[in-house]
Amino acid sequence: MRATGWTTNETIDWAQAAKGPAPLPEGLYKARIASAKPQGTKSENKPMAVLELEFYQDAEGNEIKKRKIKDFVLITQEAAFRVLQICSALEVSPPASNGTEEVEEFCRELVSAAKDGVYVRVKHETSTDKRTGEDRTDMRVARYLNPSQVSGSESTDDAPPPRRSRGNGVSAEAT
Repeated sequence: MRATGWTTNETIDWAQAAKGPAPLPEGLYKARIASAKPQGTKSENKPMAVLELEFYQDAEGNEIKKRKIKDFVLITQEAAFRVLQICSALEVSPPASNGTEEVEEFCRELVSAAKDGVYVRVKHETSTDKRTGEDRTDMRVARYLNPSQVSGSESTDDAPPPRRSRGNGVSAEAT
């Protein structure tokens, strides 16, 4: 039986394909949180949220070819600044604790709050591929921003506290 349905016959550069797609240029993009899952870190089993971000727009609002990356957000006292940054960008409250149920609820809320997108500043990091030993450039989240930080002059200060509450007893003033 002969396959039908396409008309191309291109040569594929499998060596290039193994490297994966080139990262988006550094800059500001809009992304959806396609999924957020609670997970423990491999080494110390510390609580974190694994966010799968799907980039779909550049800073000017132009559609881009969708790209996905994962952002591993620790939910610990030492990394609380990152959690607050995400909360500020999405106008949600942080979890009251880093217990399993709280982090699960927080993950659900992040996905829901980002259905219309969140602004993300992308940076590049160079790392060494463990399989090939070659240097590679990876996309990483530098910062989550709310619309007020994007329009006008972007501040490096944290935005005002989150406004929406999950009813977990944590108010914006308590953060």
